[in-house]
Amino acid sequence: MFQKKVKNRSSSSQTETKSSSDDDDIPTTVLTYTHVAQYLCLASFFLLFMFMLIKLGADFVVMFIIIIFCLASFSAVSFVLFEPVLKRIVSLKFYDTQVTSCVLPLIQERVTLSRGEVLTSLLSLGVVITWFLNRHTMWYLQNVLGICVCCTFTVLVQLPNLSIATSLLVVFLFYDIFMVFLSPFIFHSSVMLDVATAGGSDSQSTVQGSNVCHKSYGENMPMLFLVPRDDWRGGYTMLGLGDVIFPALLTTLMLRVDYMITRGCCQTSQEKVSIFRKIGYFPILLLGYCIGLIFAFLANTYEFTINGVKGQPALLYLVPCTLGPAVFLAWYRGELKLLWKLRGSDVKKTSEDNGDENDMLPALGSAILKE
Repeated sequence: MFQKKVKNRSSSSQTETKSSSDDDDIPTTVLTYTHVAQYLCLASFFLLFMFMLIKLGADFVVMFIIIIFCLASFSAVSFVLFEPVLKRIVSLKFYDTQVTSCVLPLIQERVTLSRGEVLTSLLSLGVVITWFLNRHTMWYLQNVLGICVCCTFTVLVQLPNLSIATSLLVVFLFYDIFMVFLSPFIFHSSVMLDVATAGGSDSQSTVQGSNVCHKSYGENMPMLFLVPRDDWRGGYTMLGLGDVIFPALLTTLMLRVDYMITRGCCQTSQEKVSIFRKIGYFPILLLGYCIGLIFAFLANTYEFTINGVKGQPALLYLVPCTLGPAVFLAWYRGELKLLWKLRGSDVKKTSEDNGDENDMLPALGSAILKE
């Protein structure tokens, strides 16, 4: 496992800001082929295990996933929303002032908390508890928590080059297709769809002799983005967090490539100068992702299906619309060979213009894979 530290840097004139940001080291995992295989095995085992439990009538599975989502959301909301906002609206002296310390019972280590950390934790806890108590109706807050989880994942986990990015996306593309469309051949129902819709559906009942209608809510898997349907079917249109995270890993990789090329940090071919070079990779991949979502929505609306499954493997549309343009554009610009096996020797020494070359790329989160 390759790991690097990502540090927040500031200008030398902002001494107070720099002294605080240098302490915020974020451990970043750079994926390898081994990680891709491990993620595939883990995802397959976990999904099939939940599917078996749901078929056996284990109702606690959905609540267990909800609790895990709450824990992940607590950390993600703190990291993505409240911590950056508080550091901007309050003074660093107030934020870093230590107010309390406690001993963690499991590991028996003393942890010191600052005012900012206590305030951030309380705000994040309040948001998560609010969602948990109103999780049947606050679909928009669930979407906000899901966005924070996805953003946190793309910061902590990064792709080093286009080769591993292709392996990851293609492997999980076929994984998604199998679990949605092909799993009924083996399990007599769609594994992915059964797990995503586990927990029962909402129901309504009317008290006899009165006009009072009671509505009861079924529990739903929280690892989804939800948008209410505005038609006779009701319910929600769903998009899994993985359908956002995997294309986002590729998109952030190409955003870092755009930055390196713009700053002159990466040796690239200058033979072909066109509108594609001026635009860069990131906007094109972002557009491709939006087009892929439209295709997935249309396929779901017009009920394109295999084995009668009422759902779509979103990666079937998102991967070709993001990975395809990335590979084609890299080939057209003469950069495919470089980006396919990106490594440290492909980065120019630009310490005169961009600061210390040992700090620059890790600060960008590039984490180039070195052999």
